[in-house]
Parts: sequence; structure tokens; C-alpha cells
Amino acid sequence: MNNEQLRAALIHKFPMKLEHADILIKEYGCIAFTIAYQLYNQGFIFTDLSYMNLDKALDQNKRFKKVVSKVIKTHQNNLKNYKDY
Repeated sequence: MNNEQLRAALIHKFPMKLEHADILIKEYGCIAFTIAYQLYNQGFIFTDLSYMNLDKALDQNKRFKKVVSKVIKTHQNNLKNYKDY
């Protein structure tokens, strides 16, 4: 999936602005959709961010930080397991 497709999927599936999708893609790359999905399931509302930088949101919201860290860790473990296979 390229960035345009990922951006379209993020905006279509989750209530967020184009700027939020671009920030997620820039910060997290290919796992941006998974992070958005997990955050949405935890009740995180992207439109509440306005134009806040996601790094700032990470520092201010422990639940957000926990979800993002868990997704990143799972992704890294999956990559490691795939390489070991």
C-alpha cells in the first residue's frame, strides 16, 4: 500500500483530517493504520487533536503512549519472527 492509499484508508475509516493522516504516516509509516485502529478502539478521537503534534500527544496521554508502544513492539516482534523464519 502506498502513502496515498494509506492516507485515503485512514481518512475513510477513522474520523480524522488529512493533516492527522499525514502525521501518522510520517511518524509511523506502514503501521500507521494499525496504530489508528488500536487508538480508535481505545476511544481516542483524532479530531480532538486539532493540529497538535502526535509527539506532544504521546507525552500528554499515557493511554495513547501505551497503545502506540504496544503496536510498535508487536510490529518489531513480527518482523523479527519473519526474519528468523
